[in-house]
Amino acid sequence: SMATIRRCLEEEPFIMQKCFELDIKAYDIKPSKWQRSAHSPGTLIRCMKFKMPLPDDVPGAAKSMITLPDFCTCQSLCRLRVAASELDLTYQTIVDGMPFADYFRLQVTDSFTPFGDAPDGGITFRRWVVIVWVKELPWMMRPARSFVASKTMAGAADAAKILVDLFTEEGAKAES
Repeated sequence: SMATIRRCLEEEPFIMQKCFELDIKAYDIKPSKWQRSAHSPGTLIRCMKFKMPLPDDVPGAAKSMITLPDFCTCQSLCRLRVAASELDLTYQTIVDGMPFADYFRLQVTDSFTPFGDAPDGGITFRRWVVIVWVKELPWMMRPARSFVASKTMAGAADAAKILVDLFTEEGAKAES
């Protein structure tokens, strides 16, 4: 239900912590508390800092050109907008400690709306994923763009399923 999703997004522990742990193997997660946005009424903001291991499937050509650390440090800046019939969670993730990570940001928006007019009609969940390139990669690293894009889009679908499963578990707990 919309009430369950809202509760899971607003309460502690933040459901995205568990989602990041399961999806990207995030650890050492340090979330801030939700705060009301001074600029957007009906909006809460928070930051979540964490570490994550680098993927195992980085192409060999990329590994031969750059030195990769075992993990990178990240922060996700989160915004939760609550409207009468819609919940939108947008987060932009910034990666530090990995070569060329300052060239892009990952932005994800999850939108939840009631499906149909019936109170128990279900929820429509939509996800938008954008890789925001803030600088052009050096020419010899430009092929990495397609790796980043394909890895990110495939991971976004997996993460969406994990999030839906977490909401489903929470909904089942609330009903029992």
